[in-house]
Amino acid sequence: MTSYVTPEIGTAGPGVYTTRVRRAQGVSASRRADVAAENPPTSFRVYIFIHAVKSDWQDTVAVNPEYPSLEMCEAARPDLVDGFLQLMERRYLQPFRVESKCAESDDAV
Repeated sequence: MTSYVTPEIGTAGPGVYTTRVRRAQGVSASRRADVAAENPPTSFRVYIFIHAVKSDWQDTVAVNPEYPSLEMCEAARPDLVDGFLQLMERRYLQPFRVESKCAESDDAV
């Protein structure tokens, strides 16, 4: 039986992420492949739905980076959406309405 370590990512404050390493329970090399197959890695992204107030223009944007959990994505979402909205309004000099959500893939949006 072998042991291995896995990274554990946590938040240290708004927009600040820390990586801690915790020691995992012993798992054999053959069992690791089975565990990975049962629990495939997932990542979440923030999707922003943009609607121009003065025109019919609208779009959907997937914002980087990707997050390893829905909780981390949700924690980062307000700041990402606010920054994106400010950028759009400065760039195009018009107001926009935005909606957003965290999702695993483009198909889930």
